[in-house]
Amino acid sequence: MEIKRGSLLVPALVVLLIVGFLLSLNQWNVLQLERQKLLEEEQLLSAAKARLAGLQALERQSAELAAEWEVVERLLPRSARVEDLLLDLQAGADLAEMNFGQIRFAERVNVEGATGLVEMPMQILFDGSYHQLMNFLDYLSLYERAIRIDELRLSQNPDGMTVNMGASAFYAAE
Repeated sequence: MEIKRGSLLVPALVVLLIVGFLLSLNQWNVLQLERQKLLEEEQLLSAAKARLAGLQALERQSAELAAEWEVVERLLPRSARVEDLLLDLQAGADLAEMNFGQIRFAERVNVEGATGLVEMPMQILFDGSYHQLMNFLDYLSLYERAIRIDELRLSQNPDGMTVNMGASAFYAAE
């Protein structure tokens, strides 16, 4: 019987070693899969952190954007307000001591790419000196409405110079 026990012990040990090796190999494969999942989750976490940082930066900018939006809303009235514009241009000319000659409005144009933004082109004629023109331009730079000067033509006349200004005022149509 001793011989039989010894002869059965060796194959049993071999089988146990093979089973142990296979179980270890299986555990190794499971470990590698879990490491791969962990790496993927870390990448997702990194992407989520980057998105969160971007959102936090946008949140910090929101106060700035709100303040800038208030300025834009002041610069863009909800209607053309032509009467106010005429009065303000006359006031600017008076402050600059220029003679406000005439103003002609062209057809209004919807600005491309800006929903609800309307451009109101105009030609303005003034008489005055160079320094008076600079004072008037300073007035326009501080004016509480969006105005763009497209063209400025100066010509000499007996009393000084004539200023022909092509400009546009803007408003936000409702």
